[in-house]
Amino acid sequence: MPEWNLKRKFCSRNCDNIWRKGKNFSPSTQFSKERHFVPPTAFREGQRPSIKTEFKKGNVPWTAGNKLSVEHYKKLKNAGFFDPKYGDKSGNWKGGRTALGKLIRSCKNYKEWRLKIFIRDNYSCVWCNARSCAGNKVIIHADHIKPFCEIIEENNITNIHEALICEELWDINNGRTLCFPCHKKTLTYLINQYTKKILRCPESIIRCAGKSALKR
Repeated sequence: MPEWNLKRKFCSRNCDNIWRKGKNFSPSTQFSKERHFVPPTAFREGQRPSIKTEFKKGNVPWTAGNKLSVEHYKKLKNAGFFDPKYGDKSGNWKGGRTALGKLIRSCKNYKEWRLKIFIRDNYSCVWCNARSCAGNKVIIHADHIKPFCEIIEENNITNIHEALICEELWDINNGRTLCFPCHKKTLTYLINQYTKKILRCPESIIRCAGKSALKR
């Protein structure tokens, strides 16, 4: 089990908030409007920027009214100036620090895959049939029946471009809608995928999880 899992006191931020509710903390650590963080570079009330850098009233920017010539536009287009900048072509590229899983889950394809599963299951948990209604908010997740990490390993996906063309990764038959409590009872949820234990999970739910989940 990873060391960061052993150091965690709560399984989620929601559980942490429940534990903190109603407790009195030290005045030195309590958040208040008077003690909120103000960046040192922020302008105070009545403060003005430098006279050299502030925008003068009536000043016209040197770019106003200027248009690209046809030749200049073609040069920029041939150089790839207007192409989308992602990966190592982006100006914010830091050598690939963002985890692959985070990149996939934040892409457009993943959001469309999740929405299709929610619509198919009528925004209801397939295990307990929980669904949001007036006065009762239910958090639902789109869960992979075959674990997300296994699909990545079996298809040797190493970057976002390979993930986008992997058909198995976007198969809606491999997804199901689960509410947050039911999702925490699956074998592949966070800490469960390392301990291989099911937390307070009835036998009926174990049978629904499928044979592939029980073999791991």
